[in-house]
Amino acid sequence: MTALDSAIDVLFDEILGLRAHDRLLILIDESSSSALSGAIADRARKAKVDVELGRLRSSESFYIEPDRAIAKAMRASSVILELSSSCSLYYSTILKRVVRAGARAFFLTGLGPSELQHLIGSANHSELHALGDRLLLMLRRSRYVEIFSGRGCALGLSLGPAWAREFLHFRFLRRHLNAFFDQPTGLCRKVAAFSSLGGQVSFSGIRSSINGSLLIDGASFPPQEDCPLTAPFKIDVRRGRAVKIERTSAGQRFAEWLADNGMDGAREVMHISLGLNPLASLGPTMLVNERILGAVTMGLGYGARKAHRDLIAKSPSVWVDGLPLFEDGRLVHSGILHFPKALVRRGMSGRNTR
Repeated sequence: MTALDSAIDVLFDEILGLRAHDRLLILIDESSSSALSGAIADRARKAKVDVELGRLRSSESFYIEPDRAIAKAMRASSVILELSSSCSLYYSTILKRVVRAGARAFFLTGLGPSELQHLIGSANHSELHALGDRLLLMLRRSRYVEIFSGRGCALGLSLGPAWAREFLHFRFLRRHLNAFFDQPTGLCRKVAAFSSLGGQVSFSGIRSSINGSLLIDGASFPPQEDCPLTAPFKIDVRRGRAVKIERTSAGQRFAEWLADNGMDGAREVMHISLGLNPLASLGPTMLVNERILGAVTMGLGYGARKAHRDLIAKSPSVWVDGLPLFEDGRLVHSGILHFPKALVRRGMSGRNTR
């Protein structure tokens, strides 16, 4: 058995929980790795999983809706695995309806064979997910988060009073305050699960409390040319809205995107995400970049008309209620039980297992 076969087995057994006669739809596009999609399809057939390849059509927008043929295939599937590179259904309203009806959707957008071997085959996914659960539990009990990203940049946000999170309905909070805590990524075994590559937790604070500036020095995506960045830029945020962009080359492209999509909520902070995966490192794949241990991702735009942009600060200092959480790409909070080597399978090595 090859290393790729072993990684695919981990994907099937530990992450997706695939069983014989499940209906697996693999979504690819013209930029996808045919070696990877072919290997996954072959392993699925050997496991007696019904498998179909669906080809997405890329467009000017990275986030798209499926055509009729793909939508039909999605409705007939129990598990949907996205391997496309130049476009994604992540914000698709049709996909979300299919998931609510009971399908499972898992995103490995942009990954190739070597990344799958490294990030799927070498990670301890149950430990990674458990770390995300512990971190979210701590955040739910906290009040305030500060992010210090260099060049004097500091961004703060209030998570709201604990009583509100305990007694107010989740949908009320998300709709009226934008305060929310998503489940950690990485596992997609349950009915109606919607997840992606492991090693990330996402949340947001009360919209009006998100103020300050963030130095974006990792990546800005889309477009692909700014993943990763060649020069950083600063973004100023007031009351949860991007108000000023430093006009470096990448900053200029980002400012133009804001101007073009401003009517679709592109200036609004949608989420803050924390990376937890010690195996992830900076490169051309945004899904991987967002999971770098200690990285902070700020997502702008609510997906209306596919207006969404993710911005990464590589290794800022993150403080929660006056105590350090991350410092220089390391998880240092005393309230989080964290054993970095436990996140990696025995015999493997990670980037930040300090």
